[in-house]
Amino acid sequence: MICDINKQYKLPVEKIVYTITDNGSNFVKAFKEFGVELRPIKECDSDDGSDSDSDSNDSIIALGPQFRSVTPRLSKHFPCASHTLNLLASTDFNKILNSSSQDIKDIHKRSFQRCTQLWNKCNRPKSAEVVNEVINASLITPCITRWNSLYDSVTKLLQHKTNLAELCYRLKIPTILSEEVEYLEEYAKLMRPIAEAIDFLQGEKTMYFGYFIPTIVTLRIKLRRLEPASFKYLSEISEKMQIALLKRFEKYFLIQSDAWDAVIAAISVPDIKLRFLKALLETATTQTEEEVKKMFNTYVVKYGKIADDATRVPPQTTQKTFLDFGEESNDISIQSGSTDSGNYLQETLLYLVERDATTSCLNKHQAIKNVFLKYNTPLPPSAPVERLFSFAGIVNRSRRQKLSDANFEMLVLRKANGG
Repeated sequence: MICDINKQYKLPVEKIVYTITDNGSNFVKAFKEFGVELRPIKECDSDDGSDSDSDSNDSIIALGPQFRSVTPRLSKHFPCASHTLNLLASTDFNKILNSSSQDIKDIHKRSFQRCTQLWNKCNRPKSAEVVNEVINASLITPCITRWNSLYDSVTKLLQHKTNLAELCYRLKIPTILSEEVEYLEEYAKLMRPIAEAIDFLQGEKTMYFGYFIPTIVTLRIKLRRLEPASFKYLSEISEKMQIALLKRFEKYFLIQSDAWDAVIAAISVPDIKLRFLKALLETATTQTEEEVKKMFNTYVVKYGKIADDATRVPPQTTQKTFLDFGEESNDISIQSGSTDSGNYLQETLLYLVERDATTSCLNKHQAIKNVFLKYNTPLPPSAPVERLFSFAGIVNRSRRQKLSDANFEMLVLRKANGG
């Protein structure tokens, strides 16, 4: 199906930066068997330094032995960042919990059993009336298909912790004890940075691929700031969650060869630039600031030769709600590696010292804008596509069972765009 969509819209593999899907094993297997590996630009430059004006040759397609004689069908694959973070908060957390002491496992089990009993009552009309009468609000209940729903449900519950005893009594269920409330507060404290990261990435109109690495760098910093001494139950688990985060996004934290696109995308976002770099290099010890900046200039050289197509980047304000890089990098100097590189070095430097942190400044730096448009086209999460499923259910009602595929698609997209 993905191949058919690419063919329908005349999208060759070389033009697609990434195909974003969730972490389903079917997608992972499909892209592993039928996908291609696009090597970084530095491996593709010819010995004589010549470059093509077109970006169709900006990478080399490398296939496995069984596919070398077959036309490649799928592009590079990027697993949904929000879904991956959700796996960190659920699958990884549960694995760490199961390896913890029996006391921690028991308090976790008891706490969430009490919560589940209360959430089940909320789904019954008469019990829901009691809940609304006692706390003057409705409780949120977890939904397996909605990321962050467990965290949101626990947080909403804790907002009314002073009324929980009365609520449980009125609903005739076991009372949530004080130690269980304390555990739930620690759980919410630990999960808050992850939940905020997921919500931040799931933006559609204000999100670029370049925010992905800054987000996981910020998450690592915020998890590290959670002092183990501030936890009574989850001190050991909080430390292991940091390790799990590094493992989930290992290639990006180490800046491996297939992570350069994400790094370049981040630097090309005007309100990011090099701010995240110092924090990232704490884990990517094999790289230096100078090497990262030279690589960025290499991308600028490559795409600076593309003619201006008069595409203007929509105005975008800075994203300050979640991102936090601690001590930021202020060194913007770059050593020119070649004569060709030096031609664009000044533009790169002017961009890095540009005080305008909105996307409007890209219209003054054509080469940087080309890089931005190339590598910030994808979105880190697949959430915008997931939202279409809800609209599909609204459109595909019983009276519309005979819609053609084309009309169905048109109506769903129109509904999603506010039509």
